[in-house]
Amino acid sequence: MAIVASVAGARIDSPMRDKPAAPGATPFSDPFGLALKAALRHPNGNTRSNAVISMGQLADKHGEMPQDIVDILIDILNNDGSFIRANVIEALIPVAKVQEVSEDMVAALGEALQDSSGDVRSAAATAIAHTARTRTIPPHVIDRLGELVKEDEWDIRSNAVFAIWKAALSKHSIPAKVIDALSDVFGGSGTERVRCLAAMAIAEAAAAHAMPAELVETLGKALKDMAAQVRIGAAHSIGQIAVKREIPERVVDALGDALHDEDKLVRCNVSRAIGKAAGANKIPLGVIDALGGALRDGEKEVRASVAWALWDVAGKNILSEAVLDSLGVAMADHEAVVRSHAAGALALAASRGGMPDRVIDALGDALRDPQKGVRRNAAGALVAVARSSEVPKRVLDSLRAALRDGCRKVRYNAALAIGAVASSSEVPEEIICALADALQDGVGDVRINVAKALAKAARRHEIPRTSIDALRAALKDCESDVRRNAARALARAARRARLPEEATYVLAEALQDSEREVRRLAAVAIGLAAGAGEVPTAVLVALGGVVDDPEEEVRDAVLEAIGKAAQGNDIQARVLQALDEHHDEVLARPGQGVGCRGSEQGLAGGALPAVAAAAKRARCRTQQRSSE
Repeated sequence: MAIVASVAGARIDSPMRDKPAAPGATPFSDPFGLALKAALRHPNGNTRSNAVISMGQLADKHGEMPQDIVDILIDILNNDGSFIRANVIEALIPVAKVQEVSEDMVAALGEALQDSSGDVRSAAATAIAHTARTRTIPPHVIDRLGELVKEDEWDIRSNAVFAIWKAALSKHSIPAKVIDALSDVFGGSGTERVRCLAAMAIAEAAAAHAMPAELVETLGKALKDMAAQVRIGAAHSIGQIAVKREIPERVVDALGDALHDEDKLVRCNVSRAIGKAAGANKIPLGVIDALGGALRDGEKEVRASVAWALWDVAGKNILSEAVLDSLGVAMADHEAVVRSHAAGALALAASRGGMPDRVIDALGDALRDPQKGVRRNAAGALVAVARSSEVPKRVLDSLRAALRDGCRKVRYNAALAIGAVASSSEVPEEIICALADALQDGVGDVRINVAKALAKAARRHEIPRTSIDALRAALKDCESDVRRNAARALARAARRARLPEEATYVLAEALQDSEREVRRLAAVAIGLAAGAGEVPTAVLVALGGVVDDPEEEVRDAVLEAIGKAAQGNDIQARVLQALDEHHDEVLARPGQGVGCRGSEQGLAGGALPAVAAAAKRARCRTQQRSSE
């Protein structure tokens, strides 16, 4: 036994360990570890205590402790003297940090929270804090931790609050009476560390539980605590609570006052708390203005938090012109995250209109920002601006350049913004040409927005020939939304000017599109083209081939188109004459695929009668409308 005792008192880095371990041996299974394990059962209390301490050091240095040794330690904890029990728990803390613990260990630690020794209770609270990561803490154990928060010894209170915080972090349910115990530490009964940990624990618990109004008031007062860490925790807790419930206005005002706190982390957490509160609370104008002023804070982390908060606030609150100006200035901040958040806030604010021109200019300048996140949010903000305010020519030019941006989301938003401008005002020809070029974008969603913008622009502006050619190509796009809007743009273009012959041939092909609206709009465009002048006979033949389209809306559009072509013309004579004189025009337009499906007999016996019959029906419909 004397040998075992001497081993138990040796340090784990003792020369006794210089002998190489056997292959496959662990620090717990080599001769030194086995001797320590035996010493845990030694009849002498001091020997057992030293062995426990050495086992803890071994676990702290070398990792996981075998379960059979853990079980021996738990047995000592349940049956040995208090001075050894405290050492056992200290030895189990490294175990709780790195490995999943057993239910027996959690139960033993829970019982130790009621130990007569303060050292045991304090160590047990620390050990439970680390077990919360991998093991469910029973509710009665959390209740006992709440009782320890009321103890006089500061280390016991501190470790108990630490354990409650860790339990809350691990999504354990924290009972109301434990929350009340945490709240009491703000009354001056706790040290700085205890008050700070209590605030952090409340913050985590607030994510899962409703907090009483009295607690929110207490946290509001804690924003003036002498310790910065306590103020940080209080601000974070208020933010977590405010996400789910309304908080008193005086607490929101206290957050506004705390924006001037001397500690930058307090200011950061206060800003975020105001942002979180904006969802369920009306933020007073004074607090919003204080946020705007904080965008000039000398600390970049604070400015980023403030801009983020204003992004949230702008969703449900009207921003004053002074705050909008501050956000506009923030678009030139040295920090990309500040610029990005500011653009996001302006996007929400712009939906209410009244955006100052200088701020719109700042957003336009941001489209050239080196950070794509800033450009993306700035383009998104300009979408909202364009829907409610006039966009200056200078900013439109920036949007035009953004159609070639390397970021797909920037191009997407730029096309959307130009479309919003085109919805209410005329856009310059160079913008239309840039949109036409962007129809070749490699991203389908971008091409869809581009085609929509062109369709809107075609309402007020004549489409240049080069852009007509791009729209003609877009009628064959793989995206149905692109084809539909290209057909719509061509239909509107046909109201202003005669379409090139090549465009009518592609529209004729679109009469066979799988999408109903594409077919309808193609027929409308052909009809408008026919109203402005004769369309190729082959296109008329194509119309005749779809007079029996399964969709009534398409059939009506086809009939109307044929009716417009029939006004003052003998369609049947034209087609027959084309057979004799212009056979190639009817049967085979090179590269177009529009014409007779096989032979003259097919034309005369198929599409030709259909065209003639359709023309007759169209005339009858026109006469009927006239008589009505």
